[in-house]
Amino acid sequence: MVKRKKQFLGKTSVILLLVLLVVVLYRNAWLGDDAFITFRVVDNFINGYGLTWNPGERVQVYTHPLWLFLLSGIYFFTREIFLTSLFVSMAVTVVAAGIFAFKIARDYRAAMLGLGLMLVSKTFIDYSSSGLENPLNHLLIIVFFYFYVKGAIDRRTLFRLTLVTSLAALNRFDTIVLFLPLLVYYFFKIPGKLENFKTIMYGLSPLILWECFSLFYYGFPFPNTAFAKLSTGLDHWSLLSQGARYLNHFFLRSPVSFLAIVMAVIFNLRYRGNRSFYLMLGMVLYLLYVVKIGGCFMTGRFFSAPFILSLLILLQYQLDRSHRIRWVMVGILILGGLFWPRSPLWSGAGYGTGPEIKDWYRGISDERAAYFQSNSLLNVRFSDSLPDTEWAKQGREAAQKGEKLVTRCGIGQFGFSAGPEVHILDCHALTDPLLARLPITAFKGWRIGHFRRVVPEGYEATLLSGENQLHDKDLARYYEVLRFIVRGPLFSSKRLWETMKMNLGFYNHHLKAYLSRPLYHVTYEQVRKPVPPGTSFNHNACRLLSPGGIVITFDRRQYHRLFEVSLDNNDVYQIIFYDDTSLVASLDKPPSWSQRGGLAVDTVLVPEKALTRGYDRVALKPVRGDRAYSFGHFRFLD
Repeated sequence: MVKRKKQFLGKTSVILLLVLLVVVLYRNAWLGDDAFITFRVVDNFINGYGLTWNPGERVQVYTHPLWLFLLSGIYFFTREIFLTSLFVSMAVTVVAAGIFAFKIARDYRAAMLGLGLMLVSKTFIDYSSSGLENPLNHLLIIVFFYFYVKGAIDRRTLFRLTLVTSLAALNRFDTIVLFLPLLVYYFFKIPGKLENFKTIMYGLSPLILWECFSLFYYGFPFPNTAFAKLSTGLDHWSLLSQGARYLNHFFLRSPVSFLAIVMAVIFNLRYRGNRSFYLMLGMVLYLLYVVKIGGCFMTGRFFSAPFILSLLILLQYQLDRSHRIRWVMVGILILGGLFWPRSPLWSGAGYGTGPEIKDWYRGISDERAAYFQSNSLLNVRFSDSLPDTEWAKQGREAAQKGEKLVTRCGIGQFGFSAGPEVHILDCHALTDPLLARLPITAFKGWRIGHFRRVVPEGYEATLLSGENQLHDKDLARYYEVLRFIVRGPLFSSKRLWETMKMNLGFYNHHLKAYLSRPLYHVTYEQVRKPVPPGTSFNHNACRLLSPGGIVITFDRRQYHRLFEVSLDNNDVYQIIFYDDTSLVASLDKPPSWSQRGGLAVDTVLVPEKALTRGYDRVALKPVRGDRAYSFGHFRFLD
């Protein structure tokens, strides 16, 4: 009788915590701008435009096919994305928590501790909505763990684990790192390597089929966002440094989640012969991977998956004396989370109006604070069109005006609201196939995940007219092939042939040739207006330079002796004088090392050879420096 009463009270407590989880999820539910990038694809897909961002251009702008198809299936019936995505996220989260509480937790005490950790984890609660794929990630991790704890070390369990891994990779490819060590362990532990290999291939079949489809439909096996974020030209040290900052910011803004991960690692270091060790190893490898790629601009986003796995690892054992220290530490974590000022338990409609809105560190921010006042369930006005932000209004205005092409950054809500008739050129290259394959120009002042590109001359005219009007002949040739892949007839044998050649790098030499040439060809009249010294290198009045530099053309041969030029103060530039096609003279301009920083204005004496023969063009090329090369103006002084 006493035992039944305890079980009843335990189950009731767990159910009440699940109800509390629903309340907390509702009070914290929000949508970020990036989610609307996927939402535009969902809208296009359901309305017959294909899996596209800009209709007529097959570009994979999302990293989570599984999440996209889940939303699409429900959006087909609701035709409303704001509330649909939020309630789908909440439902998936509650299902995941319920599986943990009733199927994985050893008893009601472990279930209560796990749910308590979820409730006080800012990372988990923040990204159980947002419109991104994290809720489905959490569910798949919990399902994976369920098969792990309930199954024996045999081929059947290996298939189940591999299948869930495949689905998780379809939801976000890098989560495969979490599961890889355990799969390798099973592969070598179970007798029959050939059969094990076949089993893994069967389990990975959803992922393999998707990659085949992606290669056929989009022309590339990886999302366009991978090219946009990896083809930046940034060195590994810059990304590692940013990744370390991301980890530090995670610790400061979500200490409960951070300490839970650390505890899971420490408590399982001793179990090298135990399967949990390989889960812990996967978690460590995943964290190293996140640091390596520079993390994310959304604080905590990439850590919600390892947090869930750490929670499962910590609470997989019976609450007995041998693991008492583990439970005490988890209890302390929950207690600390209750009294932490930013605990999601106490978050309300005013979130985003306090100090959290200023939480910006080297490009990392509290994204929920940034969007909560406009894009949350507690603050949204249900009678209005959703979303009802300034960016969304601008998108609807662009559609009403009949604009055919808009070039901008911050494309999510704008793009979704503008609709399929407006072609949106994303200067961060997440949705554009050509810009994604060009390196960034400014190697300082960048923000992780927001790598701005300079739009090549003639590209906007090309998109508007449909005719290739790119000024650079090599870039035009490269884009001609790329355009045929993403816009050409889907079943064309020529397209499939060009797809293979493009993926094997047959056309990369055109990109290299383009990047070796000047980025800008301008006239003297276009650059003679002075730019004040100290102007920031990335100011709108400046031109960011690639290694090819800038060429200034004059309407006739010049014999001026002195000119003034403004260039970034801490770099070395080469100034080259041409007469027609002949190089007449050149000189190196050393750094000015201005204390004010930014651009420095210098007076330059023209070499005697150039004065004698005359010159009709001047080229300025970066030689060395901090790789943030910038040009302001050029004007004659005599």
